[in-house]
Amino acid sequence: MQHLLDQLRRDDLRVALLMLYGRTTNPTDGTAFRFGGLTLNQLDHKGMPALRGSDAVVLLNGCNTAKPVPIGPQVPVGTASFASVFLSKGASAVIATLGEVRVDHAYAFVLHLLESPGDNRRLGVLLRTWRQRYVQDVLPLDSADPRHSAVFEAFFQGFMYVCYGHPDRTLQVRGTVVAGL
Repeated sequence: MQHLLDQLRRDDLRVALLMLYGRTTNPTDGTAFRFGGLTLNQLDHKGMPALRGSDAVVLLNGCNTAKPVPIGPQVPVGTASFASVFLSKGASAVIATLGEVRVDHAYAFVLHLLESPGDNRRLGVLLRTWRQRYVQDVLPLDSADPRHSAVFEAFFQGFMYVCYGHPDRTLQVRGTVVAGL
């Protein structure tokens, strides 16, 4: 995480999509809520000019990254989330999670984002098509079906992702894909 934050301090770096996957701690407040080893409050104090100059979309693929928590009594803003931190640093949009997301589901969601066809890949459309695939599985399901609990778990996993920012923002990844900035 520190290497990534060092790179995001560069004002000459351009990023289209920044994907972070990591574990989070139990979100109780900004001094305890951790993602990638940093607390919410620590991350909020990091400079990220690369985001502001890039018009980047950030994907926070960890549990509860969209969940707001109290950040402290001396702060004028009562709550914050990891999503709000990246928006405040200049991301044009942030896709984050409202709860726990399994690793296999997170991986499948990234593939959906990167492999969705078309030139006009609006974030709102990408999220809607992701959710529709799970709705189609649940609608015909009978409660006696042995797949009942697994299908419903996948359904709720599919709805954990939310988008902050304008839903018409498009995801356009061109050029070189760099892993592990």
